[in-house]
Amino acid sequence: MRIGIDLDDTVCKTSEGVNKWAKIYAVEEGIDVADIFMNVSERKKFLNRHFVDVIKNGELKDGFKESFERISSNNEIYIITARSDTFMPNNVKVDYITLEWLEENDISFKEYYSHSYKEEKARICKENGIDVMIDDDFANYEVFVEQGVKTILFDDKNMYPEVTNRVTSWKELEEVLMNF
Repeated sequence: MRIGIDLDDTVCKTSEGVNKWAKIYAVEEGIDVADIFMNVSERKKFLNRHFVDVIKNGELKDGFKESFERISSNNEIYIITARSDTFMPNNVKVDYITLEWLEENDISFKEYYSHSYKEEKARICKENGIDVMIDDDFANYEVFVEQGVKTILFDDKNMYPEVTNRVTSWKELEEVLMNF
């Protein structure tokens, strides 16, 4: 089976990393954390300074490693992420940092796609014959469903209980995929 997997808040704890580095930035700048998220120019400065830190220090989701080893042993894995160079400083490429992080975390895959969101992710899934896409972003989920891409919403924050084809953990995802 060909499985597409998103990275941020699906494989790794990106939101937690952003919050951690936002607190550090707020202390560095002598501002409140809320100022970072309420002020566009402050958010850009924060991301320019610490987005690489967020990616390089990204923690894996609980249970990911064990489940991924079993899932990837007899399936083709495609990493399909919205990560882009938009907030990368000084011509640093997000793909370089991300691919390095994937290697350091022993996450093997057949193909890697970045700079893709919603319709672009759906197009990549269709072009590669992805059997199921795993993503935490409800906006992506809606586009996938609309375009006929089989999708499982990774909802470990329990934000979308009304969605029937969702999971709340990697262990649950592994069980669903075994019966797919």
